[in-house]
Amino acid sequence: MRALAFSTLLATFAAPALAEQIRGTDFETGYWTGAAYTEDATGKFLYCDVSVSYTNGETLWLGLYRNDTLAVL
Repeated sequence: MRALAFSTLLATFAAPALAEQIRGTDFETGYWTGAAYTEDATGKFLYCDVSVSYTNGETLWLGLYRNDTLAVL
């Protein structure tokens, strides 16, 4: 499971030019931020994510992908 989450995250950050933020999906509430993204080539939904940073420097990142894969990092 960790390998899947890591490979999903790696694929997301290794090719950031392949995803485009969906206009109007970015948000901030309290300490949380997030947005949804499409695949540039097809325009199909790719993933959405939310994250929160803590005072100790740690960041919790959650991503939900179109195949219902949930990544928690």
